[in-house]
Amino acid sequence: MSAGRQGPSGSSTGSTRARALALIRRILEGFGSHPYFFIVRASGRASPPVEPYAHQVELLFRIAFRRPVRILVGDEIGLGKTVEAILAARMLVERDHVSKVLILVPRILVNQWISELLRFGVRATELTRDNIEAKAREGFPDGWYIASIDLAKKDRYRGLIAGGNWDIVIVDEAHRVGLVRRKREKNQRYIFVEELSKKTDRSLILLSATPHRGFADDYMARLKLLDPYLTDSKELDNPEFYRLTRGSIVFRRGKQDVNEVYEQREIFKKARLVARVVIASDDEAQFDRELTSFLREKLLDYYEMVGEEQGALPLLLALIVKRASSSPYAALETLERILKKRGSAPSQGGLDSDAASIAEKYLGIGFEEYGEDDEDQEPDEAVNEFAQRCSTLLDDRDVERLKRIYGLAERIAREGDSRLRSAISIIREHLERGEKVVLFTEY
Repeated sequence: MSAGRQGPSGSSTGSTRARALALIRRILEGFGSHPYFFIVRASGRASPPVEPYAHQVELLFRIAFRRPVRILVGDEIGLGKTVEAILAARMLVERDHVSKVLILVPRILVNQWISELLRFGVRATELTRDNIEAKAREGFPDGWYIASIDLAKKDRYRGLIAGGNWDIVIVDEAHRVGLVRRKREKNQRYIFVEELSKKTDRSLILLSATPHRGFADDYMARLKLLDPYLTDSKELDNPEFYRLTRGSIVFRRGKQDVNEVYEQREIFKKARLVARVVIASDDEAQFDRELTSFLREKLLDYYEMVGEEQGALPLLLALIVKRASSSPYAALETLERILKKRGSAPSQGGLDSDAASIAEKYLGIGFEEYGEDDEDQEPDEAVNEFAQRCSTLLDDRDVERLKRIYGLAERIAREGDSRLRSAISIIREHLERGEKVVLFTEY
């Protein structure tokens, strides 16, 4: 009888123990999902290990209990937006057991992203022309995928990729996803990302160091990708709305914030701007005078003959200025193409159409539109080819003057560009002190 009485008691004790163990297990799992413990675990496993800054930790705490996560990370350049996005996505993968992540980036950043992902133990599949259709037929098997946004937005692939059952979508350089500056219409990148954003339970993370580019409607269009219920952009273009979005759907921190608020130590050194004045050589000064005189006269001639001369001429002159101001070597290349062959004049409509396209893509009017569609031709080659076609717009006197300018550029290139020599000297000074140097260039 006693044995019979112990049975229920023993069973009760075992049940209590099982419930206690289950509770402890859930508590430990909860700690495992806690942002702090996740960061320690994830950053420690990175190779080499990553020590997140406080502003990066803050972001993960802010989004830890959101489902879905739809945010714009607009931190300044150098504050680790890529690391933040990878950590955020990995946290969501662990927490919500999601399985499909799509990363859309400019073509030039694909390899950089792949390297960063590998640091965190993530092997992403790059979507290319060779495998998109095959992966789509397979239903995009579980995993991380990365693609050039300009390839993904092509008509042939857009529907296939948008049809994937993605749990998380990350878009880098999101300021390129917006409205065409002159027409104020959605660009193709925006239309594509907008399609992806329509599944409102999908997490969407936009990254950009320049989220607001001076046009409220363009900025609001990006925010509507995150929150489709936002009203007309004109109503929301006010300080109160911007204040409410900070820390909720928009996270923008600067280097000063990191130094003074988050870390309270000098992580980023203060910038000291110094203009190095380079004295031009005699040939460089003459080159500048003759080129400026030539361009001024041609523009005056053009404005006196509006309607009679090709509309592409002002663009040709702008191209010459941009190339010549870059370096004597760039000027030589363009001038040589202009002087090389002067065949029959192309049609006015054709040149003007090409002029608009060149300006939109390569002259800063809409450079962000340069992408996958242009991958078969580098900007330099496109500009020089157009310059060569426009050479028929110049008369014999113009050609003779350009030949003299070309000769000056040859001498400058042979003897050495003063600006280049000065830049090399500055770089050597810093390298000799064991410092790091980043050189930004523009053609």
